[in-house]
Amino acid sequence: MVAALLSIMAGIFAVTQAGMNKLIGDSWGFSSSLLLNGVVYFACNALLFAAAYSYPKWFSSEYTIQGSLGQFRLWWIAPGICGFLLVLGLAYSVLKIGAAHTFIITVTAQIVFGVVWDLAIEHRPIAMTRFAGAGLALVGALLASR
Repeated sequence: MVAALLSIMAGIFAVTQAGMNKLIGDSWGFSSSLLLNGVVYFACNALLFAAAYSYPKWFSSEYTIQGSLGQFRLWWIAPGICGFLLVLGLAYSVLKIGAAHTFIITVTAQIVFGVVWDLAIEHRPIAMTRFAGAGLALVGALLASR
């Protein structure tokens, strides 16, 4: 239940963030808007890290500091690059084609790639109904974007 609620909130926040980045970009320029976004994101993460480090009993085990720097792998920077490209791509897309069209395409891509990820990376079996749902999402995106 909590994961579903967080997913709904993430969808709302994604639209809000991309739309606001576009509005800020109208005044400050696109690069400045994204830099401000990145600085705020870094500050929020730094506060979360500091709180989890200082008060580990306040957080579930997923948030506490674990491991060591020796475990670091270079590919671990990929999620940060994906996050940057996500913010950049959504803000640019909202600027060019609007929020509704942007997120119809985005959600469809997420559904299709989510199925691919579950199969290829997580090795989770995918029911035919999920394939059918992904196909319907593609058809829906095509119809909604006309």
